[in-house]
Amino acid sequence: MLNIASTNEGLKKIIFARFASITFRGKYGGNYIDLGHFCGLLSSEFKGTDIDDLATKVVETVKSSVIESGQLGDRLAKATGISIYFPFNSPPNSYYKDLDFAKACVWLDLLEKIHDERKRLGLSF
Repeated sequence: MLNIASTNEGLKKIIFARFASITFRGKYGGNYIDLGHFCGLLSSEFKGTDIDDLATKVVETVKSSVIESGQLGDRLAKATGISIYFPFNSPPNSYYKDLDFAKACVWLDLLEKIHDERKRLGLSF
């Protein structure tokens, strides 16, 4: 995934999907997004690619993993029941790298790439 994501066009598509994703605000400052919604947007942005296939698998896994979910209001109508850490206007928390999840996958690498590209493009939301 990071091969496609490392291109400027790929990073812009991921940034768009992140910006358009359902964001959970409150005490976490909007640093969490709905995983299923985000992956659905990625699938649309990367039609016919490995990212499309992987994102579709995540959406299917979320659907089969969430036993029950509910939404309050129109803003959360497409929420799927699982959120993931994805800060946008700040770099990943310095403690995030110590989590088992961050050590076991490339998610932190992607967060750092997105943050750097967002800064390079001068995007702030």
